[in-house]
Amino acid sequence: MSNEGKMVDATTIRFERLLPAPIERVWAYLVDPAKRAEWFAGGAEFKTPGEAQLLFNHAKLTTPDDKPPRQYEQYAGEVQAGVKIVEIEPPRLLVWEWQDEDGKPLTTRFELTARGNKVLLTLTESNLASAKAVIGNSSGWQVHVDLLEARLAGKTPPPFWATLMAHRAKYEKKLASR
Repeated sequence: MSNEGKMVDATTIRFERLLPAPIERVWAYLVDPAKRAEWFAGGAEFKTPGEAQLLFNHAKLTTPDDKPPRQYEQYAGEVQAGVKIVEIEPPRLLVWEWQDEDGKPLTTRFELTARGNKVLLTLTESNLASAKAVIGNSSGWQVHVDLLEARLAGKTPPPFWATLMAHRAKYEKKLASR
């Protein structure tokens, strides 16, 4: 199993990662805002379908010396994003809709499957409208899942921005070779 996202089709990416924690603990990191803020974004607690806010603070996801690249400077501090929770079935399914940076609609689906004392996370994002969105969202989700895995394992997460840019370079190369 590779940590990299795979193209399902021209507008859909999928990640599968075996995480080192029981399903209830991984679920808590998806829905509890304090835990979710440790690897992705805080904001609202996800309990029921409906509108919710995510609050990103990438500065809290990295080391003091890991500065955002110029193209991501607007995301260095707090950034809010609205989501609509469309499905929630604890502790196995969370689906939300939101918009990419160009205002195009996206659907993000988290599926959890218990595998003994570990969990298979299947993260699928669909409706990616451009190659730019595929590259940006693939590299973004990969670094966020890297952080989640490190948190669950009790390890120090990698520096956010440096890891994001390393993943981005891989996805740019991968997409160019298609």
